[in-house]
Amino acid sequence: MQEADRLGLGVSAILCSGWNAGGPWIAPEHGCKKQVSSEVVVTGPKHFKEKLQPGDTRFYRDIAIQAFPNVSTKSSPDRMKQLTYKIVQESFGDAVKTPIKEVCAEPMKPLLPAEAGATVSLKSIVDLTAKCSAEGALEWDVPEGKWTILRTGYTMTGDVTNWSSPTGAGLEADPLDSVAMDFHFAHAGAPLIEDAGPLTGKIFRSVQIDSWEGKMPNWSAGFRDDFKKYEQSAYCREGR
Repeated sequence: MQEADRLGLGVSAILCSGWNAGGPWIAPEHGCKKQVSSEVVVTGPKHFKEKLQPGDTRFYRDIAIQAFPNVSTKSSPDRMKQLTYKIVQESFGDAVKTPIKEVCAEPMKPLLPAEAGATVSLKSIVDLTAKCSAEGALEWDVPEGKWTILRTGYTMTGDVTNWSSPTGAGLEADPLDSVAMDFHFAHAGAPLIEDAGPLTGKIFRSVQIDSWEGKMPNWSAGFRDDFKKYEQSAYCREGR
């Protein structure tokens, strides 16, 4: 910093030890997230009292517990592929093979029509979230007929820092969560500001993240509150 000051130069630092923001201080709750689900089919009328399985056993938080009349007809492969792109349901693995053009273009296209009997009426969905404990224990009087109980939640993608130093290796911080990024900044950016002292702003002028290596996270802890006006919890993950 002193040398840059002497030469009249500005300094910018990368906010990570590698390509993407993260490190050993990032716990699962601050890491990248993806949506997961599990389901069980029951036939009523009956009193249901069982523990629903989480979508992941490593780290898991519920989004919503829903029940709806069972749908036996599957959507066409083309419609399911379109839904996968629209909601970024999969990480697609290798970033080189990720269909970026399709993922970016699909939200602008109208959804293909569903086959008869392949969709669920929003009015038929029963919200059971309040009846389910954090451990997944659900008690519900099932109406007559065959019903699907869907437990939707989120877990971590498991994405980690790339090409970082040994001391900087860890989970990638959730770029969709301001709390997670503030937490990361407190560990990676604040020490640089403290070290720069009075040269902050004058010589030490900015921080940056080198590139996006997070694949396709599709959920974050604050999404339900951020987008509550859209009532997104009424829609099932698989697009039914």
